[in-house]
Amino acid sequence: GYETIWVMEDDIEVIRSPMLISDYIDKLDALVGKGGWDILFTDRDMKTKTGEYHPCYWHAKRPNFTPWNSAIFAQRETVSPDFQKIGARWGSHSMILRRSGMEKILDFIKVYRIFFPYDMDFIFPAGIDWDMQMYTLLDDVMSHQIDSISDNGGPSYLPK
Repeated sequence: GYETIWVMEDDIEVIRSPMLISDYIDKLDALVGKGGWDILFTDRDMKTKTGEYHPCYWHAKRPNFTPWNSAIFAQRETVSPDFQKIGARWGSHSMILRRSGMEKILDFIKVYRIFFPYDMDFIFPAGIDWDMQMYTLLDDVMSHQIDSISDNGGPSYLPK
């Protein structure tokens, strides 16, 4: 019955006080409305091994789904000093999900099934005009540990 949940993976790094997250949620609600966002990432983006941000502008190809407009995934728009609206993202190590986002992801999986690890699949509802609304913080609160082990870095699901 939760309306908002915070999902964190095991490779997070605390950059600033996690207590700030509630204030950011309130700010995003005031900016776009409580129903105006589905996912809020607690950092700007994934980082390379040297700590530089590495944005994602595309989607991985699936055999059973083609997005209606692939250009949507390249979206990057700063909407306030605190937030950026995005169309795609690498990684989901720390994200706040609204019920609307949870439902869009679940509905997508019910129709198209799981194909990739979820952090590569959760962007696809935007590609079927379900209007997935994703935002990032422009000043990291929680991020991922640089150079942490990733099951996508050497995925076991690829043929050997």
